[in-house]
Amino acid sequence: MLHHCIFPNGKIYLIALNCLLDFTERESYTVIMKINSVEAISEAVKIRRKQLGLTQAETASMCNVGARFFSELENGKETLQMNKVLHCLEMLGINLYAVNREDDSPGQGADR
Repeated sequence: MLHHCIFPNGKIYLIALNCLLDFTERESYTVIMKINSVEAISEAVKIRRKQLGLTQAETASMCNVGARFFSELENGKETLQMNKVLHCLEMLGINLYAVNREDDSPGQGADR
């Protein structure tokens, strides 16, 4: 189920589960997700790959990892090498932030 809200800065967010979709431009959007599990990272990677219009094989090649590794990343394998996961995030243009819980609220963290 999607909910939407408009923040004072004029940004429109669609909120689905732990995911905020920022529709500030017509044809592109920013996904802001609370990362609290391996599955959340996997979902962020899958969403970004699809945004870019790439197959798993193309994305694996772009990230200089094997197709099997990339498939396991998108499927939430918990024992993947962290350095390779972070490299894939970097290559996909995904920023990962650490925010203190008391500072955490929708929309924060993306502009930092």
